Amino acid sequence: MGSKLKRYITYLVVSVMVFSGSSAFAATSKWPPKGFRANGDVYAKIPTTKELTALLSMSRTLRAQAKTCPVYACGVVQVASRVGCTWWEIKSTVYGPRSAKDSTRIALGYMRTTLGATAPKKITTVYLRSRAPLKPKIVVGGINISCYHSPKIEEVPTTTYKRVIRPTPTPTPTVTTSVSPSPSESPSESPSSSPSE
Repeated sequence: MGSKLKRYITYLVVSVMVFSGSSAFAATSKWPPKGFRANGDVYAKIPTTKELTALLSMSRTLRAQAKTCPVYACGVVQVASRVGCTWWEIKSTVYGPRSAKDSTRIALGYMRTTLGATAPKKITTVYLRSRAPLKPKIVVGGINISCYHSPKIEEVPTTTYKRVIRPTPTPTPTVTTSVSPSPSESPSESPSSSPSE
């Protein structure tokens, strides 16, 4: 009876090891990750709403980053590198309509986000948090990602936002027509006011 139990336990341990090994192998062999776009060794993806909801439920850090997003315009990007990075720099642009009456899309501001080192093939989710008030039709786009292998040149993580300042248009003067009195009706030229000779 003891030998049967021993064989059963051995079978379970071997099964667990094989299963774990195959799962781990499958995870590491799936590169590049599904849905990511590549530029050299750097990979990036905008997560779907469903994916982001799942990520937020698993990460307290992401939930803390997301707190400002109901007030300010935010973007989200996932980054990874095949060889790892010592630090990252992500530049992006906040776009929105020119005015309430003009829906022409213009740049409202520019963001620069940095983050620290990541291991090879580690996927990191980053919130791009602007200081542009959240309004309809405002989006974060024009995302440019850099993975550095050199030592950091500044403290990370950081986020800076530079609002585009446009001169306020000067109102165009309007020409109005007015009626002025005729010379004969002008008090200075009336017969009673002219000097006598």
